[in-house]
Amino acid sequence: MHVSSSPRPELPQDYYLSNFTRMVNDVVGRYRSLLNDDELRWIREFDTLPHSGRCLCVRLLSRKGPVFRTDKLRYPEIDDLAGAITALLDAGMIQPFQPGSWSQLAPWVTKAEILRYVPAGLGKLRKPELVAQLELQAHPLPELALIVLSQTELLETLLLLYFGNARQDLAQFVVSDLGIQVFENYSLDPSLNAFEQRSQLEAARQLSQLDKRRQLASEQKDRLAILALADELPLPLPWPRWERRRQRLLLEIAREYERDKQPQQALALYQHSQLAPSRERQARLHLNADAPHRARPLVRAMLDQPENEQELTVARRLGKKLNRIAPFEYPQLAPPQIQQCTLTLNGKDAPIELLVAEHYQAQGWQAHYCENALLNALFGLAFWPAIFAPVQGAFLNPYQLGPTDMFSPQFTQTRRDAIDRILSRWQPAQLLDTFDQKQGIANYWVNWDGISRPLIESALSSLSHAQLTACFRRLLFDLKANRSGHPDLFLTRNNRCLWLEVKGPGDSLRDNQIRWLTFFDDHDIQAAVCYVTIDASSDD
Repeated sequence: MHVSSSPRPELPQDYYLSNFTRMVNDVVGRYRSLLNDDELRWIREFDTLPHSGRCLCVRLLSRKGPVFRTDKLRYPEIDDLAGAITALLDAGMIQPFQPGSWSQLAPWVTKAEILRYVPAGLGKLRKPELVAQLELQAHPLPELALIVLSQTELLETLLLLYFGNARQDLAQFVVSDLGIQVFENYSLDPSLNAFEQRSQLEAARQLSQLDKRRQLASEQKDRLAILALADELPLPLPWPRWERRRQRLLLEIAREYERDKQPQQALALYQHSQLAPSRERQARLHLNADAPHRARPLVRAMLDQPENEQELTVARRLGKKLNRIAPFEYPQLAPPQIQQCTLTLNGKDAPIELLVAEHYQAQGWQAHYCENALLNALFGLAFWPAIFAPVQGAFLNPYQLGPTDMFSPQFTQTRRDAIDRILSRWQPAQLLDTFDQKQGIANYWVNWDGISRPLIESALSSLSHAQLTACFRRLLFDLKANRSGHPDLFLTRNNRCLWLEVKGPGDSLRDNQIRWLTFFDDHDIQAAVCYVTIDASSDD
């Protein structure tokens, strides 16, 4: 993330109201035809509220609810809180809430408050036990002013239309307003809208709600709640982006069936997903069930047309396993020829990568501890025009680091012509020009704090055009997985470069690191893994 060096602006106290209004106006301007009558009526009512009422409404929408105690609401910018509450009640945006039992009231009272109503000597009981005592005694409920928000799903709908996901919220505006992130000026023409019909929006909302429930159940280790979601999954969707999300959720549920020792139920779900690791999981379940004849076509398909790098790696391992059962043709790759070196360094209170960098600097190398930042930045600079190209549904708001399909196969499929042009025509000077022109602008691929112009120049002068083009093609094959696993250090000396993966005691190479080091060897790019031992006895 790039942080601006200029002084951060002072935000007004009601900055959140301005941000909310900005979002609503944009959504209405682009998607009025998708909003139903109740939603449009709510927006009109909101516009007629007094300033304090609008502030309170946005505050409540942004908090975890939907029930609130009015005596706990304190906002210094809202000088007439009582008037704001009355305005929201009159508009029907909030309703009085009256719990019918101590159990219903419990979430909004503290243990200290509950102790006022129970006999002395029960202070060591937990809050649920105290609540049970009060219910047993049929103790009258205290009079608390509670309110409940109406139409709480409206904010979710607005956020989904504006951001296209359930992860971002109004805090994104603050990141931009404070200058913490600066975004590219890409096209937001309404003709490129992501949502075209209400049914598409409803499907997206349903998936977002199901995934939230899955995440909550996962945090609470409630496996039964996750398994129950299978019955609520929608049928296959005609919109590729949301169908991928549906299938990802399906995979999560299927994996939970595996963990629950229900392989047949897991298989039934896996068979309805084309996303990795569906074929892998199916093949493993068939092997576990002593049915290799069912695993073979799955592994063959993974070998012939792998969806990503990891699926290909796993397919080779499964092919080897199948071959031990009966003859099965699979690529028997020679062990990767990875160069190795060993170093024993004095123990210091510093990361071993920096210790290795210092060692090589003493030998005349320029050492950069950049890990994944360098190759990703070169890719981001080279493919900047393709990343921010005007594509249907790619950009929904001004606060994106890249298109919505950045890490899906659709990215390359949709932009094939532009990508092919870049691969055949890019030049080092163009990357440097883009670095100068776009410096500080947010991009998924460019970590501005992890690179510098001299580092980019060093890479462009020590790696050939063909070598970098090969790296770009490998990234394009699996944009999500291949953006990690790059070596820790990039070393240059006399226009020669050396990639170095640093491993301390007990550390070993991961699959993605082995793949990159093997790729470098295949393309005559000097790379090695450096195993480091720390000599603590020599510590100063």
